[in-house]
Amino acid sequence: MPDRIRRCKDRQEFERVVDDYITLNYKVLSRGEDSASLRQRKPHTRHLSVFLLTFWFTFGLGNLIYALVPLYGETVFVKIDE
Repeated sequence: MPDRIRRCKDRQEFERVVDDYITLNYKVLSRGEDSASLRQRKPHTRHLSVFLLTFWFTFGLGNLIYALVPLYGETVFVKIDE
């Protein structure tokens, strides 16, 4: 189930909205003629610093938990309302 639904009034607005989400680091999961499903990708940028800080105290367990945190954020469903 998507977190948000974005409705568009025509195909031109639909294409513009999908392009905007792709620019904002969303990945297209599926795309049909009148709808698209996108998911936000969150980068793990501080993995090395988390590894260095938690390895000493948890013997790598904290680093393993951090690596398993989901990489994805919200899901958006974009569709054309006619």
